Amino acid sequence: MKNIKTNKNFWNWYLNESQVKNDINRDLYFDNNIVNFFEQNINFDKIDNVFEIGCCPGRFLKFFYSKKIEINGIDYSKESFNEMIEDFKKNNISYNNIILGDFSKFKSKKKYDLVCSFGFIEHFDDVAPVINSHVDLLNDKGALLIGIPNFTGITGFFQKHVEKKILDAHNLKIMNLQFFYDIASNYSLSIENISFLGGYDNDMISRTKKKSFKNIFLRIILKILQISKLHILMRKFKNKYFSSYIIALYSKNK
Repeated sequence: MKNIKTNKNFWNWYLNESQVKNDINRDLYFDNNIVNFFEQNINFDKIDNVFEIGCCPGRFLKFFYSKKIEINGIDYSKESFNEMIEDFKKNNISYNNIILGDFSKFKSKKKYDLVCSFGFIEHFDDVAPVINSHVDLLNDKGALLIGIPNFTGITGFFQKHVEKKILDAHNLKIMNLQFFYDIASNYSLSIENISFLGGYDNDMISRTKKKSFKNIFLRIILKILQISKLHILMRKFKNKYFSSYIIALYSKNK
């Protein structure tokens, strides 16, 4: 896997600076939307194990663990990984199958019922080998679940001006539904669901500690959207211009 747009230092910085938490909070728009997607589209009774690629800070693995699913995963940011393991220990969550390592070098004889990544594949310019490695981990009846942010519309506009460093770490070319339809045809996967996940999400715009006139001005705009409840009105529009996230679920040999 070449042309990766991030490194370990980026992820240590991002997870430290951003508002990403260790736990899913259903009071948050995105968290509630993605849990609803899981519950409406995944039959947990048929999932014995899950493998998450880029699993820090562990919030999705914790969700699957709550469904009595064996959790497996990999991440290469040591600082974030150690924080995640400490959190798992505090919550008595099994972490024996969670690996600190580089996914591009990862090989596994074991195959999985569910392979997933959230906000991972878009950090590569050459995405095909990354998708190959996802699919290679599926067992004969496995399901593939991929989610990425959508920075091609209004969310990307705000992100560019609030913290461009984050936007530059993403491959905007794959942020469209057609890319995900092509995955199905290229890998002979059945489509269970490909869609924009909700509409506009104010919280999807990463706000770091960086201070500048433009940065502060845009933060004020975002705050006005929130206080005035305009951001809630914008949630009604689920399309490439307003939606802040794309999610896709596939099954193998259906």
